[in-house]
Amino acid sequence: MIVVGSTRDGERMGPVLDLAASHPMVRSLVGETDVPTLVALIARAGIVFANDSGPMHMADALRRPMVILYSGTEHESQWSPRFAPSMLLREPTHCTPCHRFVCPYHMECLDIAPARVVDAALQLLTQTAEDGERLVTKSPSHQAGKEIRARARI
Repeated sequence: MIVVGSTRDGERMGPVLDLAASHPMVRSLVGETDVPTLVALIARAGIVFANDSGPMHMADALRRPMVILYSGTEHESQWSPRFAPSMLLREPTHCTPCHRFVCPYHMECLDIAPARVVDAALQLLTQTAEDGERLVTKSPSHQAGKEIRARARI
């Protein structure tokens, strides 16, 4: 696993970076990647974990499977992946879409349990239809009403 992000992101990623430093299968390139390097890493990724940002769109363009932690700032239909197998995860909130850069509600829309992210990734990687498309329609064992979307063309 390779962890990427800006130097500023690294300040918020303490637990993840601690894991990267102590686990032989995790490597941090936080603050060390430029855009061409990021694209090259995404192109070789077996699965991409990201938020609704530039790397999500890069993964979509490169048709890489992805699990996206989608904030409540926008409608999923407006900016969601169009081509790659994907699962969008977020918590439904009363303020969605807010179109804000600063959240007054402690980013409740992104309060997604790590186990839910892992479940989504495993489901995305293992569910394959006969015609070669990966299809994911819902995340296993989660409350009704949780918005999870999937696109699938490999």
